[in-house]
Amino acid sequence: DSLKSWTSTIGLAESQLKVDIEKSIYFTSAWRNKLFNSLKRSVGITNESNAINEITNDKIDRKVDRKIVDELDSKIDRQLVIQLGSYWGLLLPICASSGLSTHPSQCLLSTINSCRNWLDRLVLMLMYLLGSGGFNRLESLVCVYPIDRNCIHIISEDDGIIGLFLSIIASLKIALLYTDDIDLYTHQSPMSLHLLVPLIKCMKILSYRIITAHPNIGKQEKTTDKTEVNVNSSIRPSDQSTDSSVSRYFTDTFNSIFGSKTSKSDKKVDSNIGSNLITDTSVDSAIEQTRLYSTFKCLTSVLSDLYTRWIRKPFTKSYQLWELDSNSSISITHKIDLQDQVFVKILMDLPFIISFKERMSLFRAFIDNEKDSIQGRLGYSSDNRSKGTVVSIRRRYVLEDGIKAFKEVERKGAKALKDRIVVRYINDNNEEEKGIDLGGLFKDFLTDLSYKVFDPKLGLFLSINSTTDVVSVYPNPASELLYGEETNSLYFFLGQVLGKALYENITLQTCFTHFFLSFMRAKYNYTHLIDDLKTFDEELYKNLLFLKSYEGDISELSLTFSVNDDSFGCNKEIELIPNGSNIAVNSTNRFRYIHAVAKYYLHDRIKSQAQSFFSGLYQIIQPDMLSIFCSSELHILISGSSDGIDLSDWKANTRLVGYLPIDRYVSNFWSVVKDFNEADKRLLLRFVTSCERPPSLGFSSMNPFFTIQRVDCNDDSRLPTASTCFNVLKLPTYSNKQILKEKLLFSIRSNSG
Repeated sequence: DSLKSWTSTIGLAESQLKVDIEKSIYFTSAWRNKLFNSLKRSVGITNESNAINEITNDKIDRKVDRKIVDELDSKIDRQLVIQLGSYWGLLLPICASSGLSTHPSQCLLSTINSCRNWLDRLVLMLMYLLGSGGFNRLESLVCVYPIDRNCIHIISEDDGIIGLFLSIIASLKIALLYTDDIDLYTHQSPMSLHLLVPLIKCMKILSYRIITAHPNIGKQEKTTDKTEVNVNSSIRPSDQSTDSSVSRYFTDTFNSIFGSKTSKSDKKVDSNIGSNLITDTSVDSAIEQTRLYSTFKCLTSVLSDLYTRWIRKPFTKSYQLWELDSNSSISITHKIDLQDQVFVKILMDLPFIISFKERMSLFRAFIDNEKDSIQGRLGYSSDNRSKGTVVSIRRRYVLEDGIKAFKEVERKGAKALKDRIVVRYINDNNEEEKGIDLGGLFKDFLTDLSYKVFDPKLGLFLSINSTTDVVSVYPNPASELLYGEETNSLYFFLGQVLGKALYENITLQTCFTHFFLSFMRAKYNYTHLIDDLKTFDEELYKNLLFLKSYEGDISELSLTFSVNDDSFGCNKEIELIPNGSNIAVNSTNRFRYIHAVAKYYLHDRIKSQAQSFFSGLYQIIQPDMLSIFCSSELHILISGSSDGIDLSDWKANTRLVGYLPIDRYVSNFWSVVKDFNEADKRLLLRFVTSCERPPSLGFSSMNPFFTIQRVDCNDDSRLPTASTCFNVLKLPTYSNKQILKEKLLFSIRSNSG
């Protein structure tokens, strides 16, 4: 009966469309009801005597019991499960990928909400088909299953297994939209964590295989239609397109599968969406090609969502869960090459299956290659070296002259910002200081400039003190009160400062907040707003979680869709939605309220400032190159590693001038540093390089190299000094190790010398 109910859905839609050819298939209530009933009846929701419901109801307890699976053999039709799995594997990814506001997606959402333990039931059916092989059989199957197989007419057991697997992923994609970290980690909803690990392994393998077979899958060109650009939807600069045309594409394709014609409202479709997918007019071809695109979209979406959560709080100890290396069932055969179409697709859609170190190296190689083509290579003849733009900087007016310098460079064109900026320092006597800028003086200038512009005392950024003693900053929502019409241009300049630092591989002392870094990577998942709020205001986060689980009468709390914000110099009521101050929060709309509050504090308040900042940043660094990193990785890219300093790496990549490695002065130095606590090691590094954290790729990537220069002295009165622009420590020849330690600690702790 379930299978008949399911297959008759197609006939129902076709007959309905004969009555009104302009109606979309999922605008008809008959279609939706039929789909709901088919899904529910097949897993025992409407019939209490149904075998699956009889066995699984209240017995799953979020764990797959082998005995329960074995019992299914004698109580249900195995072929029925195979047939249902195959059909669901076709339809549900299309529903989940069609855009949350569309009816196919709403259909799947309604099924998940109304069907108790829906995902657990799907897993149970999958385990029933897998038998004793369990997830090992599934992993083996996704390694060899034909990517382009058309299973519409001939259905095998493998099709049923893959179909149920894809049904789980599609359902998980929708369920995760409404899942916060408390749900996932504490309540293990919508799925038990121990089930996610084998599913992740299978998802990354199948995603990789789809990319290697179809490297152009999902590729779309930016639309020039202004209606496709929602400038108010994100703090990313407004020239980025949205997925509205993708939703229309799915609407039309979904209808074509079941014999519908495009409705009048959906006739205008971007032909570039899902390029190379719809190439045949046959229904079978449309079904298979749409299935492939929607499957890939579900896989990458779920993987990306789970990876973001894992970064915040790992549910496995090993990073190997995400990497697809030679130890896996399938290995990456495409070399790290930006000219390789397959590798580029992997980098854009599945960056986390490539190790962080490899992605960091790729980022630097990409930037360095471009920089060499513009600036010329250092060390070659001066004829091959770009002259760049010479700017004069007064020591006492680094900020003012820095703003002026960047404007001067920008007037030459965007490319000039990637060229050399040659610094000439002017002393207090208004005289030009001696010295040739080969990069060191500019590093010194940009480091000093970043200290000033990102300092909360300037009023452009505010700070958050974390439990790790690291002060992180984010744009000041009230900055316009301080700087008026110049606000946006200042943030644009600040973005250029950060972009230039990344471009020149200069590690900054400044740390940005987790949520601001998440927006910076240009692919923010807005469903994580409530979890990211914890990194901004833990008290507010706890209050919203209390509201989410509150079992009393919420109307008694007298909440409305508005907040009181005192960050603008006075206590001001802000409406979260139109007329929000007159709309009461109740049990029905509280989830919308929680999301709206989180969105206001993390997004809406700083939207204008962040848009300008990112526009300046993206003028120098392509956003796609930042999107391959998560927020914590971006922190390392910008500010260096916050982990302990690797002394062996430091020592191995230190150059000596005037000293030999066997000199006792050098041995004494490293012996003293080895005994330093972590705080003093960071002070030493900051004393010499202007930043207390090592470069993101380790000391081997420091430019210039960390250098110890010999300074001969007849007594022990001199202090160590440093030339931060060249990363040079000028170390006197002290008579013994104890004096070296005392002098070095005095210098780095008082910043003297």
